[in-house]
Amino acid sequence: MRVIHELWEMTETARGWLSGGAVALVPTQGSLHPGHLALIEAARRECEICVVSLFADPLQFTSPEELARHLREQGTREHNLRLLERLGVDVVFAPEREAMYPADFATYVSPAGTLAECIEAQLYPQRLRAIATTACKLLMLVRPDITYILRSDVYTVALMRRLVQDFNIDVSIAVLPEQRDADGLAYSESYPLLTQEERRAARSVYSSLLTGLGLLLAGERRPEAVLQAMEQVIKAEPLARLEYVALCDPETLAALEGLADRALLLAAARIGGIRLLDSLLWSQDQSSAS
Repeated sequence: MRVIHELWEMTETARGWLSGGAVALVPTQGSLHPGHLALIEAARRECEICVVSLFADPLQFTSPEELARHLREQGTREHNLRLLERLGVDVVFAPEREAMYPADFATYVSPAGTLAECIEAQLYPQRLRAIATTACKLLMLVRPDITYILRSDVYTVALMRRLVQDFNIDVSIAVLPEQRDADGLAYSESYPLLTQEERRAARSVYSSLLTGLGLLLAGERRPEAVLQAMEQVIKAEPLARLEYVALCDPETLAALEGLADRALLLAAARIGGIRLLDSLLWSQDQSSAS
């Protein structure tokens, strides 16, 4: 397994991909979890070359405590490298932040349209800009044929699709189903940062989504009724601080004023110092089947 830290080395390596077959990229912030392992397995099965990136832009984090915990988690990088080697990863791209974003860096990708108007962008505009800019740089540096992302990373999925469409980037986006633990918690970059107590409290986020989904499956079509029920579940957990619940268009992430055939249920909350964001998809077909 080759570990690359320098941007020039990644660029030179990518220039030789054509002779080696299809290239897969699994982007991560460095906190590996079972969801990443599922992505890597799919990437190795479908492509000849598997690249995993380990890079986190501090601007993607929404609180100093969350960033501090992530940096402590970075102390396990050697463990992660050993794990990735056992999984058969071919290249690990782990650039330093100073290389990706030097002091004179001045060009960012700022989403517009419905993505700029979604509730996440209203709360954390710098986070979506950081995700979009980092994703764009990774795609240009690694030059993959396919990028693998979990469906639970809803904003990353939406931003990646927009980037590929708007900038005519020659890459396919493979979106795999979210991976969950025995309690239903979605594996995410935040998951390894939770304490055991916080992990128990985090069940309220998934329970909130299940509550909303249950109402929709039972025939409730008033968005305000669904959202109120979801809010109450999270507010009942002492360790949780609600940020928002929403019913969105699954493609554009625009808030829905009425319910038709499909909706993405979103719930965001802080559990202790860690922010969790989770989602479930509802469709009219599910209601008909039930």
